[in-house]
Order: sequence, then C-alpha cells, then structure tokens
Amino acid sequence: MNLEIEALRQSAPKLHGRDAEFAASLLHQYDSRSSLSERQWPWVATLTQRAQAGEPAAPKAKVGSMDGLIALFDTAIANKLKHPKIRFDVNGETVVLALAGERSAHAGQINVSSPGPFESRDWYGRIDRKGEFTRSRRSPGPDGLVAALAALAENPSKAGAAHGKRTGNCCFCATELTDHRSIDVGYGPVCAKRWGLAWG
Repeated sequence: MNLEIEALRQSAPKLHGRDAEFAASLLHQYDSRSSLSERQWPWVATLTQRAQAGEPAAPKAKVGSMDGLIALFDTAIANKLKHPKIRFDVNGETVVLALAGERSAHAGQINVSSPGPFESRDWYGRIDRKGEFTRSRRSPGPDGLVAALAALAENPSKAGAAHGKRTGNCCFCATELTDHRSIDVGYGPVCAKRWGLAWG
C-alpha cells in the first residue's frame, strides 16, 4: 500500500473542480497501473495538501439555458468524437469548453478552462445542465467570462464565428481555416458535419 496514494484517496472528496478531476485521474491511473510518472507524483502531495487545507464554497452564477450547447456536445459524441471541445473568445482570450468525463464526480457537466495540456491549463469552473456556473476561486478567468458564456449559450454559432475570424482557426478542432466560408462561420465542413451544424 502506498501511503501517499492512500492519503490522497482519503482527502479527494474534499477537492473541487479541476483539482477533483485531476485527483480522480491520478487515482484511476495508479489503480490501473500501480504507478505514476515522475511529473505526476508531486501532484499527489499537492492535491492532498489542498484538500486538507480546505476551501470556501465557490461562487455561482446563472448563465442561461445550456440546451443548445448540450445538444451540440451530444451530437459530437454521437458522431464518435471522443473529446469534443468548443473554443470561443472572451475579450481577446481563448476559452475552452469540454464535457466532464464518466469518472468525474460532475460527469456530463461542462468544464470551462484556458487552452493547453491538462496539467498546465487554468480551470475557470463548470456549468451544470441547468445553466449554473460554479466558478473557480483560484482562476476566475478573464473579465466578462460570465456574460460571454451567456452569449455563447444563446447563440453558439455566432460565438464560433467570432473566434474563427479572430484566430483563423476552427472553434472545434483548432485547425487553421483556409476557406473564406469556413472563416465566416468559424469552423470547417468536416466539423460542421460532426457537430450537426450548417456550413457554406
């Protein structure tokens, strides 16, 4: 029995948001393989310390109906996308939306974060299916995030188009857009089909 792993296992229920997701992932990997990488081991102690220190309840905000966004993600998953993501702009910064996985305590909710690898990106919070945004205390995200999420929920295609025009990259797969029709809508024909959207 590894004492560090057991300490994290006992402390994990006290974690929230991205920390809870990461702890679950580390524990699952250790249980499956009986090992972690050199980069992962320091996080076992860090997450255990955070859990034991405790954290006040995270602030919440209403961002409106998530039906449109949930429908997009459901369509993408039905079309065999394993890790569907939506990218959009908040005051010139890219924000990424992704569904929490089955192992998460918040499976099916929408995680909101900065771009980048799991271990280095900032987690801004999560949105449940009723449209309640639970915001991270450590990384609240760019100014105007709540308003931008509300606008995205109301019109996902419009937000995607804005991201595509600013970055020249698809709001779903992040591939460079070269066709003017793709830039106009913010995504290419392949992603349009996978996400059930009109194109061209």
